[in-house]
Amino acid sequence: MIPERNNFYDSLSYGFDQTIFWISNTFKFLVRTFTGSLSLDNLSGPVGIAKVAGDSLSSGLIPYLLLLAILSISLGAFNLLPLPMLDGGQFLFILVEELKGSPINLKLKAALFNLSYLLIIALTIYVIINDVGRII
Repeated sequence: MIPERNNFYDSLSYGFDQTIFWISNTFKFLVRTFTGSLSLDNLSGPVGIAKVAGDSLSSGLIPYLLLLAILSISLGAFNLLPLPMLDGGQFLFILVEELKGSPINLKLKAALFNLSYLLIIALTIYVIINDVGRII
Protein backbone atom coordinates (compact mmCIF):
# COMPACT_ATOMS: atom_id res chain seq x y z
CA MET A 1 0.00 0.00 0.00
CA ILE A 2 1.30 3.44 -0.92
CA PRO A 3 0.35 6.35 1.33
CA GLU A 4 -0.83 9.65 -0.04
CA ARG A 5 1.80 12.29 -0.72
CA ASN A 6 3.25 13.36 2.62
CA ASN A 7 5.99 15.62 3.82
CA PHE A 8 9.57 14.36 4.03
CA TYR A 9 9.43 13.35 7.71
CA ASP A 10 6.13 11.46 7.35
CA SER A 11 7.54 9.64 4.32
CA LEU A 12 10.74 8.81 6.20
CA SER A 13 8.71 7.48 9.13
CA TYR A 14 6.52 5.43 6.79
CA GLY A 15 9.62 3.98 5.09
CA PHE A 16 11.14 3.05 8.45
CA ASP A 17 7.88 1.41 9.61
CA GLN A 18 7.61 -0.57 6.37
CA THR A 19 11.23 -1.71 6.63
CA ILE A 20 10.64 -3.01 10.17
CA PHE A 21 7.39 -4.66 9.00
CA TRP A 22 9.10 -6.53 6.15
CA ILE A 23 12.10 -7.56 8.26
CA SER A 24 9.69 -8.96 10.85
CA ASN A 25 7.64 -10.76 8.19
CA THR A 26 10.77 -12.25 6.66
CA PHE A 27 11.88 -13.73 9.98
CA LYS A 28 8.33 -14.95 10.77
CA PHE A 29 8.16 -16.63 7.36
CA LEU A 30 11.56 -18.29 7.85
CA VAL A 31 10.65 -19.50 11.35
CA ARG A 32 7.34 -20.94 10.11
CA THR A 33 9.09 -22.59 7.17
CA PHE A 34 11.88 -24.19 9.18
CA THR A 35 9.63 -25.30 12.05
CA GLY A 36 7.42 -27.10 9.54
CA SER A 37 4.27 -25.04 10.01
CA LEU A 38 4.73 -23.72 6.47
CA SER A 39 5.77 -25.89 3.53
CA LEU A 40 9.06 -25.37 1.70
CA ASP A 41 6.89 -25.29 -1.41
CA ASN A 42 5.96 -21.71 -0.45
CA LEU A 43 9.54 -20.54 -1.06
CA SER A 44 10.47 -18.94 -4.36
CA GLY A 45 13.88 -18.91 -5.95
CA PRO A 46 15.33 -16.81 -8.75
CA VAL A 47 12.91 -18.16 -11.36
CA GLY A 48 9.82 -17.49 -9.25
CA ILE A 49 11.09 -14.07 -8.21
CA ALA A 50 11.75 -13.15 -11.85
CA LYS A 51 8.20 -14.16 -12.75
CA VAL A 52 6.71 -12.13 -9.90
CA ALA A 53 8.93 -9.17 -10.84
CA GLY A 54 7.72 -9.35 -14.44
CA ASP A 55 4.10 -9.53 -13.27
CA SER A 56 4.57 -6.56 -10.95
CA LEU A 57 6.23 -4.52 -13.70
CA SER A 58 3.20 -5.08 -15.90
CA SER A 59 1.16 -3.48 -13.09
CA GLY A 60 3.30 -0.35 -13.21
CA LEU A 61 6.55 1.14 -12.05
CA ILE A 62 5.49 1.76 -8.44
CA PRO A 63 4.45 -1.86 -7.69
CA TYR A 64 7.70 -3.02 -9.32
CA LEU A 65 9.84 -0.67 -7.22
CA LEU A 66 7.96 -1.71 -4.07
CA LEU A 67 8.66 -5.36 -4.88
CA LEU A 68 12.35 -4.60 -5.39
CA ALA A 69 12.44 -2.81 -2.02
CA ILE A 70 10.74 -5.75 -0.28
CA LEU A 71 13.15 -8.21 -1.92
CA SER A 72 16.13 -6.10 -0.88
CA ILE A 73 14.91 -5.90 2.73
CA SER A 74 14.17 -9.63 2.83
CA LEU A 75 17.56 -10.53 1.39
CA GLY A 76 19.24 -8.31 3.97
CA ALA A 77 17.28 -9.98 6.76
CA PHE A 78 18.11 -13.45 5.38
CA ASN A 79 21.79 -12.48 5.38
CA LEU A 80 21.57 -12.00 9.16
CA LEU A 81 20.75 -15.67 9.77
CA PRO A 82 23.42 -17.39 11.88
CA LEU A 83 24.71 -19.57 9.04
CA PRO A 84 28.51 -19.48 8.77
CA MET A 85 28.56 -18.41 5.14
CA LEU A 86 26.28 -15.42 5.85
CA ASP A 87 27.03 -12.22 7.74
CA GLY A 88 24.95 -13.42 10.69
CA GLY A 89 27.16 -16.49 10.95
CA GLN A 90 30.32 -14.41 10.81
CA PHE A 91 28.94 -12.21 13.58
CA LEU A 92 28.17 -15.34 15.62
CA PHE A 93 31.75 -16.60 15.14
CA ILE A 94 33.12 -13.26 16.36
CA LEU A 95 30.76 -13.29 19.36
CA VAL A 96 31.71 -16.86 20.31
CA GLU A 97 35.42 -16.08 19.95
CA GLU A 98 35.06 -12.99 22.15
CA LEU A 99 33.15 -14.90 24.82
CA LYS A 100 35.53 -17.86 24.62
CA GLY A 101 38.63 -15.68 24.56
CA SER A 102 40.25 -17.66 21.76
CA PRO A 103 39.68 -18.35 18.07
CA ILE A 104 37.37 -21.12 16.92
CA ASN A 105 39.20 -24.12 15.48
CA LEU A 106 39.72 -23.50 11.75
CA LYS A 107 38.72 -27.06 10.82
CA LEU A 108 35.44 -26.65 12.72
CA LYS A 109 34.84 -23.28 11.07
CA ALA A 110 35.52 -24.76 7.63
CA ALA A 111 33.23 -27.74 8.28
CA LEU A 112 30.39 -25.48 9.46
CA PHE A 113 30.92 -23.15 6.51
CA ASN A 114 30.81 -26.07 4.06
CA LEU A 115 27.71 -27.52 5.72
CA SER A 116 25.87 -24.19 5.53
CA TYR A 117 27.03 -23.78 1.92
CA LEU A 118 25.62 -27.20 1.02
CA LEU A 119 22.38 -26.36 2.83
CA ILE A 120 21.96 -23.10 0.87
CA ILE A 121 22.82 -24.81 -2.44
CA ALA A 122 20.36 -27.66 -1.75
CA LEU A 123 17.64 -25.17 -0.82
CA THR A 124 18.36 -23.12 -3.95
CA ILE A 125 18.11 -26.20 -6.19
CA TYR A 126 14.88 -27.23 -4.45
CA VAL A 127 13.21 -23.84 -4.92
CA ILE A 128 14.34 -23.55 -8.55
CA ILE A 129 12.82 -26.96 -9.31
CA ASN A 130 9.60 -25.87 -7.56
CA ASP A 131 9.59 -22.55 -9.44
CA VAL A 132 9.96 -24.26 -12.81
CA GLY A 133 7.27 -26.78 -11.83
CA ARG A 134 4.84 -23.98 -10.98
CA ILE A 135 5.49 -22.20 -14.26
CA ILE A 136 5.16 -25.31 -16.44
